[in-house]
Amino acid sequence: LIPADTLTFQGTGRDLPIFLEREVIDFKCVMVDHVYREKLVVRNGGKTAMKVSVANRPDVSDYFEFSPTFGFVQAGESFPITVLFKPRASILSQCSRFLSEGESGVLEVPLKVVVPD
Repeated sequence: LIPADTLTFQGTGRDLPIFLEREVIDFKCVMVDHVYREKLVVRNGGKTAMKVSVANRPDVSDYFEFSPTFGFVQAGESFPITVLFKPRASILSQCSRFLSEGESGVLEVPLKVVVPD
């Protein structure tokens, strides 16, 4: 039997004024061995410039590229990041865990835009 114990945690939270213009990029219907481009627009609703970076997943880095990979979003401004999607024939097998249930061939790949402290 493990004795009960009480733990107390204390922390400080804050809302970051950084947000994405749209959280989902839908490339719709794509063809293998073609390159597709979309803009991911990061906005800063705060009063100071903030650094942002895109965390590309190693397991999908063969198919996605970001340019630039990091930058500074000025206060009250936006910062565009170009997303390149390069599907190849191996994508469905290599990224099978991202296949959406119920929809044939639909990939849902979560990626992160990081705002360091």
